[in-house]
Amino acid sequence: MAKALTELNLNHLSNLEAGQLIKSNLKDIGTVPAGEITDVIIKNFIISLGNKEVDYDKALVQVQKNDETAKLEVSDAKRDLSIAAFTTAIHLGKLSDVPAEVEAAISLHTLFKTYDNLAKLNYEAESNGIDNIGKDLVNTKYAPLVTLLGIGKYVIRLQTDNDKFKTLYSGRTVGIANTEVYNAKQLRKDLQLIYGKFTTYLLTMAENVDTPQYNDVLALVNAGRKQYADLLAIREGKAAAAKLIKSK
Repeated sequence: MAKALTELNLNHLSNLEAGQLIKSNLKDIGTVPAGEITDVIIKNFIISLGNKEVDYDKALVQVQKNDETAKLEVSDAKRDLSIAAFTTAIHLGKLSDVPAEVEAAISLHTLFKTYDNLAKLNYEAESNGIDNIGKDLVNTKYAPLVTLLGIGKYVIRLQTDNDKFKTLYSGRTVGIANTEVYNAKQLRKDLQLIYGKFTTYLLTMAENVDTPQYNDVLALVNAGRKQYADLLAIREGKAAAAKLIKSK
């Protein structure tokens, strides 16, 4: 029987939910009979996830307890949305029936690819990346393309939201600057990266080796993933229904 990993878009989970998923998976894996898991790679993944999850928990606690850090999270999320709006505008340009507009969109898309995963970088790296792309977008090569596509407002929005974030970030109190700062955004990225490698390896071994240590762990991981997949399905279903009602 073919093995499968329960589909789940971790990016759609809240920060708390993402951490709880990993924590739940690790707790369930801990119920596997002693000695059944002998694969050193699996054991190392479990240790790495456990360590990273502890740091991530600390980061979330810090965000919840510190108003200024919470404001940074909100401001960062706003500029991430501005990045998404800008890239979406570029993609729409690629669908134009005007060849010049398609070429302009492709050129801007190529430029933006040099800043891959911009929204997933740590705070300072993202700030610098947006500053740099902002400079590119107003030079003699790319400014005419922005004008041609009529997406200047998205460039202004991105720069404005980035400037607001930088103002908040630079204005942090001395107390915050001198304490141990956990960047929840970067830690979540790291946690999901390790988790993705773990689940990929687990599925591969379950498919090809097909022994209890892989099959049992995969079943436990899938059970946890299904809970959150069902949660997302309900949430997204309600959101779609609300949007439909609002449009009537």
